[in-house]
Amino acid sequence: MVGRAWADAATFAGFEVRNLYALYPDFQIDVIKEQSVAELADVVVFQHPLHWYGAPPLMKKWVDDVLTYGWAYGGPNRLAGKRWMQAVSIGGAASEYTAEGSRCYSAETFLIPWSRVAAFCGMDWETPFIWHGPSGSESEACEAFVRRLNDLRSM
Repeated sequence: MVGRAWADAATFAGFEVRNLYALYPDFQIDVIKEQSVAELADVVVFQHPLHWYGAPPLMKKWVDDVLTYGWAYGGPNRLAGKRWMQAVSIGGAASEYTAEGSRCYSAETFLIPWSRVAAFCGMDWETPFIWHGPSGSESEACEAFVRRLNDLRSM
């Protein structure tokens, strides 16, 4: 599973990785803790599979619970100026995610709602990191992911 490999590679490279499903198996998110962690970050990376053209349920719940009015938007916008990036693994080939492909749209198109959430919170949207399963090996995906994280860290 490439998601776990990415998380392991990012941890090994010195990045803080928060596995929401391990932290909150009961879906009871510690909002104050998550807001504190997000405030300390320069870049917030949401790493997940493309799940029915969106994010897994706990990530959506994290956004709903953590990005609250009066904290993430509506003043004081605690995340304003921070960077947001989606890192998405997709089982289908890149050729499926084109106007001519079976999905009819690019993978980036399915991430537009997340770019709007980032903008609403005053965050800077970074170009997503997208990996299509059939396009290469898991080790190549991990190396590319960590390179991208290091590029973000050095910006």
